[in-house]
Amino acid sequence: MTEFEIQPPAKRCFASGNSLPPGTVLYSVLMEENGNLVRRDFGESSWQGLDSFKNEKVIAFWKSINPKGFDSGGSSSKKKKNPIDYEILYQCFRQLVVRKDNPEQNQFIYVLALELMRKKKLSFEDYLKQQETDFLSLKDVKTKEKYLIEDLKLSESEMESVQEKMTNLFGW
Repeated sequence: MTEFEIQPPAKRCFASGNSLPPGTVLYSVLMEENGNLVRRDFGESSWQGLDSFKNEKVIAFWKSINPKGFDSGGSSSKKKKNPIDYEILYQCFRQLVVRKDNPEQNQFIYVLALELMRKKKLSFEDYLKQQETDFLSLKDVKTKEKYLIEDLKLSESEMESVQEKMTNLFGW
């Protein structure tokens, strides 16, 4: 399985280069660049909206506040974790599944699906085998939209690696 690298939250605004200290309003964009997931963080004064990304492959975006105790370099100076925004996770999941133009992101999609099942945003429907590949058939509990996700059977260390990348990506 090919690994993909995702940067942790930035210490500086991507557009202006200004510092992003705790308490700063951030706009974060998750996009695909050269086959990799890339996160770009913007300060509120530098954010020009999604229209400024019309020629980019934007997967998701969100507005948040850089929390206290977080140095915006990907590590927390306190033990307390930031809450996970499952709507952002779900938006990211849907956009990645719909596009499916980068097979290297299958691990990310798989772990997102498992987390969304745990939070009852997705429900398990069936386990399918197509040719020699196993799939999870999942359904959105609200919209009833169905998804077919490859069962990657990740090892514990592979799961932890992907979860760590998700934590760094979303700043949680």
